[in-house]
Amino acid sequence: MSDSRIPTMVDVPTQFLFLRADEAAPAVCMIGAGIAFNFLVVSILAAIALVYVTRKFRNARPDGYLLHMLWWYGFGGARGRLAKFPFVRAIYPL
Repeated sequence: MSDSRIPTMVDVPTQFLFLRADEAAPAVCMIGAGIAFNFLVVSILAAIALVYVTRKFRNARPDGYLLHMLWWYGFGGARGRLAKFPFVRAIYPL
């Protein structure tokens, strides 16, 4: 009988440099907009403030709350809003 490796890092959030992906994505977009509109210093400061506020918000609530809130207000896409016929055995992607 051979030993199987069990992954231990399955639930670890995706990291981008030293930030989590849900913190880094808005900050990178904000810095990109600052480069495009020639407000780089202001956008870097705003991105740092956004990361700080996001961390405080995320640490005070359960995991997945921010994604739930975005979905609730309509920023999650239409896939979760439409229900297929429940008795279908196989659902194929579009």
